Amino acid sequence: MPSTAAFASSLALLPSSSSSSISIYYLPSIDLPSLHSTDGMSDHAARCFQLYTPHIKSALASTSASALIIDFFATAAIDAANELRIPTYIYIPFNASMLALVLHLPTLHNEIPVEFDQFHGQIHVPGLPPIPPLSMPSPFMDKKNRQYTWSIYHAQRLKQVRGILVNTFRALEKVVISAIESDKSVPPVHPVGPILHFVAGVRHECLHWLDKQPEASWCSSASVAWG
Repeated sequence: MPSTAAFASSLALLPSSSSSSISIYYLPSIDLPSLHSTDGMSDHAARCFQLYTPHIKSALASTSASALIIDFFATAAIDAANELRIPTYIYIPFNASMLALVLHLPTLHNEIPVEFDQFHGQIHVPGLPPIPPLSMPSPFMDKKNRQYTWSIYHAQRLKQVRGILVNTFRALEKVVISAIESDKSVPPVHPVGPILHFVAGVRHECLHWLDKQPEASWCSSASVAWG
C-alpha cells in the first residue's frame, strides 16, 4: 500500500517479524480514486478494496493462511478468499444493535420505497426498539448516494462469511444478539468486545467536572450509539 507518514508511524509500533508471529505483507501501489470523486469515506474505502482484491488474493496464495478476517468495507475480498478456499470472517467495530440494523437494511430497502426521512411511521428491526426515521444513520438517509448503495451491498455480503466478530459482549446486548442469531441466514455471531480506543491524556471536560463531585451524588443513564 502507498506509504504515508501516518502509515509509516503505525508500522513502527508493530513488533518485528523476527520477534513475533505476526508477518506483514506489503501490497503493490495502485492508482486509487480521489476522495473528491467518491461519495464519502465509505464509498472511497469500498472502491479501494475492490481495486486491491487481486493483490490480496496473491498475498493469500503465498501464505498458509487458515482464515481471513476482513473489515466491514472489505467485503470484495470475500471472493478472493473463496477462490482459495479460505474461510472468511468479518470484524464489525460497532455494536450488535448497529449490526442488526445493517443486516436488516436490504429488507427495509424493499419495504420502504421512499427516503427514510419521508417515511411516516416507525422503522422496525428485530431485536431493537422502534426507530424514528430521522434517527437513521446519515449514510442511509440518501438512497441515491453510493454510500447507501455500498451499505446494501455490504449487508448482503455479511451473510456470505463464516462468522461475524462484533464489538460487544453478550450480557450488554443479549436481546439483540439473540434476535440476530434467530435468523438462520446470518452466520454465527461472535461477541469479542468491548474493544475500546483510549487516547492518552484526552478527557472530556464533563469527566473532570464529575471527578469533583461528592461520591454517590450522581447516576448515569446509559444509551446505545448508532455507529
